[in-house]
Amino acid sequence: RGQGYLLRQQGKGTFLTRKAQKICGAIGLIVPGVAYSEFFQPIVTALSGVCTANGYGLSIGSVFSANGEERARQAMTLARDLAEQHVSGVILQPIESIPNALSVNKQILAVFKSAGIPVVLLDSDIVPPPDRSEYDIVGVNNYDAGRRVAVHMIAAGAKRISFVSMPKPCYSIRHRFAGVQSTLASHGVLLKEMVELDASNVGEVRRYLRKERPDGVICCCDTFAAFFKRTVEQLGKRVPKDLLLAGFDDVQHAKIMTPMLTTITQPCEKIAREAFLTLLGRINNPNRPAREILLTAPLVVRASTRRVKAVKKGERKSTKKRSRK
Repeated sequence: RGQGYLLRQQGKGTFLTRKAQKICGAIGLIVPGVAYSEFFQPIVTALSGVCTANGYGLSIGSVFSANGEERARQAMTLARDLAEQHVSGVILQPIESIPNALSVNKQILAVFKSAGIPVVLLDSDIVPPPDRSEYDIVGVNNYDAGRRVAVHMIAAGAKRISFVSMPKPCYSIRHRFAGVQSTLASHGVLLKEMVELDASNVGEVRRYLRKERPDGVICCCDTFAAFFKRTVEQLGKRVPKDLLLAGFDDVQHAKIMTPMLTTITQPCEKIAREAFLTLLGRINNPNRPAREILLTAPLVVRASTRRVKAVKKGERKSTKKRSRK
C-alpha cells in the first residue's frame, strides 16, 4: 500500500497498481499450523482472497498431518514442488514444536534460496529469540500481547500468576511468556519459568496446582486453556471463582467455553494483507534489509477473569423487602 503496489477504491476493494502487475504470478503458501490451530485457517482464507483480487494465483499444498514429523516431511515436499513451479514468492509459517524444527526450516528455506524465490515468514522467526534470521516476518507483537494480558490479570486481582504451555513451545509462545514475565517483574511479582505440561493429564495438573498454588493462569493459547480448564474442574477448581484464566488467539474454543475466555484476538485479515504486501516488496527489492512487521492484537476481556462478588445475607434480605413494596 505505502510502496505503490495497491490501489484502494472505496466500495470496490483493493487492487494491484501497474507497478505491481509487472511482477504478477503465483504465490506459494506453506502453513502447517492449519493442522493444529484454528487461527491459521482465517489467515489462509484471507490470503486467498487478497491474492485472487490482485491477479495472483495461490498455490497451496497438503501439510495437514496431526504428527509433527510427518508435517515436516509434507512441508519439505511442498517446498520442492513450489520451487519446480517457479512461483514468484512464498509465505511460510515455520515448522514448530518438534526437536529438529530449526534444521527442517533451514532445509526448506534452502530450497527456495537455491531457486531464487523470496520468502516471507508468517507468525514467527525460524530461530529462537532474541536471535534474528535474514527473513521478513509478519505476525502480531506477542511480547506486547503477553504484557497486556499480565497487566489485566494484575488489575483483575490475581496475586499468584503463572504461565502454562504444552511441551516444546514455539517461538511465538516464548515471546508471549517473556512479555508476561517482564511485566510481572515490574509489578514486583517473580515468575521464574514457563510451566510445560499436558493440560489433559490430571496428575500433572494436580502436581502443578499443589506446587504453584496459582490464582491466575495465563495459557499459551485458547485450545490449551480449554483442556486445562476441563482438567482443573475435575480437580474441584472453578473458573473464575478459584482461578482466573486467560489465553491467546481468540479461536472458537474461547467463545464456547463457560465462562467465555479472556484472550488476545489475532487480526487475521490484517496479517494476511501485510504478509502479501511484504512479499510484493521483497519480490521487487530482494536485497533490502529484513523487516519485522508486528501488528497489535487486541485484548478481549470476558467472564473467565471477572470474579463475581458474593452477595452478603443482609443485602439479600434488604433487596427482598424492597421488592415486596
